[in-house]
Amino acid sequence: MAGLLGRDLTSDEQAVEAGLLATLEEHKKSRDADTSFFETAASVPELLCPAAVSVLESDLEPALRRWLYLQLLERPECLRQLIAPGHFSREQLLAVSRHLMTIDGFFDVKLAGLLPRRHADQRRLDTQNMLRVLDVLDAISPGSRLVLAVNHLTHHPDQHIASKAALVVGRRLQSKQWVKGQMTSEDPRVRANVLEALWGIHSESAREAFRIGVNDENNRVVGNALVGLHPFGEPGLSEFVARMLEDPRPAFRWTAAWVMGRIGDPQFGEKLQRALQDKDPKVGKAAERALAAVQSACQAQPPTAEPISAPSPVAPPGEPTSAATP
Repeated sequence: MAGLLGRDLTSDEQAVEAGLLATLEEHKKSRDADTSFFETAASVPELLCPAAVSVLESDLEPALRRWLYLQLLERPECLRQLIAPGHFSREQLLAVSRHLMTIDGFFDVKLAGLLPRRHADQRRLDTQNMLRVLDVLDAISPGSRLVLAVNHLTHHPDQHIASKAALVVGRRLQSKQWVKGQMTSEDPRVRANVLEALWGIHSESAREAFRIGVNDENNRVVGNALVGLHPFGEPGLSEFVARMLEDPRPAFRWTAAWVMGRIGDPQFGEKLQRALQDKDPKVGKAAERALAAVQSACQAQPPTAEPISAPSPVAPPGEPTSAATP
């Protein structure tokens, strides 16, 4: 069966799987069993990794599964192969990683060990691999135990890594001082991800950060701020988004449509209908998706009461110097 891999093993992978099962059987009989097979198999990690995943999800005794897992982790190339792009899809990688967390509750810590430390070391992951590790950690790591291992990457010279690290840390560390520092970043992706990380946090410090974001020069930052502010019942927010849909800057118009879709308020329906004819095709596409989201929300939820008013309304957005997608 395909299992966690989402496919059947190749004939070469099946041969490695058979070797792993034989080694496990030897270990079951004698705790001093020869483990040289692991050394041989580790020379072809592209075969060992899927074969090991297949064995780990089979009906093994917990002690044997744990022993096999520890044997594999002694060989860093196996862990690197696990996160290598092209080997597993994102969905498969997340499924495998969650399964490994059931075997070892600190698998996320071991995976984070692939990332470069605060000071220069010998760990060399390319940008794509680092982003995959951060994505997996964001999905599987509970609590704030990896904040110290990831926080320094929010200042990484690569903006994609910095913004992803900001999202990971921001979801786990709602420190007012930390958020304030990240909101001064020159990279709009970092600022936008910090605000996204605060979605669902109902605190005055989160609200303050969202209000700062509404005045940002970047459309994605403004959009994330508006989505974050909506649950607070911020007065004037709906009117603000409606005006934003008529902004002369296309990026702000399609961001406004996206925000309307996220909020799902039926009062946006007529405005989105008009936006379907926007001269910028990207705005029309965003309006189409948002309109579908609004209609779906109306069918799924009964009308709700008006939100509690907040002390002061949102302010108009500033002139942007750059644009990013929501």
